[in-house]
Amino acid sequence: MLQTRKTFTAQEEHYLRQLTKGFEGEITFDNWIEKHMAKGVHLKDLTFKVNGTTFQVDSLLITNERIIMYEVKNYEGEYILKGNKLLKYDTEVEILNPTVQLERSSILLRQLLSQRKISYSIEAFVVYIHPNFTLYTSTVDRSILLLSLMNKHASKIQSLPCENNARAKDAALVKLLTEHSKENDPNHYQTFPLYYYTDLLKGVYCSSCRQLSIQQKYKKCVCQLCQKSQCVYDSISQLVREYCILFPEQKLTVNSIHDWAKKKVSPYSIRQFLKKNYAEHGSKRDRYYS
Repeated sequence: MLQTRKTFTAQEEHYLRQLTKGFEGEITFDNWIEKHMAKGVHLKDLTFKVNGTTFQVDSLLITNERIIMYEVKNYEGEYILKGNKLLKYDTEVEILNPTVQLERSSILLRQLLSQRKISYSIEAFVVYIHPNFTLYTSTVDRSILLLSLMNKHASKIQSLPCENNARAKDAALVKLLTEHSKENDPNHYQTFPLYYYTDLLKGVYCSSCRQLSIQQKYKKCVCQLCQKSQCVYDSISQLVREYCILFPEQKLTVNSIHDWAKKKVSPYSIRQFLKKNYAEHGSKRDRYYS
């Protein structure tokens, strides 16, 4: 959403593309977990600190008194694994090997549990989720999961017998890890390009021509370039979503969305949408929504 409202450097554009692709891979993996791992508790985007070292875990499954860690990568194309080196097939340019990173994280997680006298087995897997990913290697690495192996992996995990007291122990561990993660700085790994409200272009985005070119006409919002139209409340919903994601610390008000839309949508329509979909707070002059 930022790409339409701010001009980025080439380096920032590259980073945003990588970030978007990685996020899409995580969404695909989350959907797969939800479908195939019904017995376990799935935690994600965890940040831990042990002995002064902060580390992050993409995805973690707790089931039957065991922890299964996943590092999800949405790489596309052909790669070669030579020892601990991961190389692009066509150029042999070396990239960071997620297996090495995951090994470090699993060691630190074991230390964290040991300090709290918790005995759980820990397994760790790198998941290459993209269907067009190919890996060439001279040896078999059981910690690497390609898309074609994931259903077999799920069947193996879900078929394990469950001890009588395992659920209570698992629930206690979920609580501990969740609380420990919240204690640490959630923005420790935040490297998103810096932006300010005053620097961003205002207006209503058209998904057809990818321009901030939509203006309200009665109960519709119409693009002034391609003439695509949509319900005014769909446009307002999009504006509110963008504003809340980009500026979570700011209060949601009629005036804030009116300004974000570059006044291309009426305050009356914005107010009706917010009243219907959000809770009202404050007096008439200081009213905001959540």
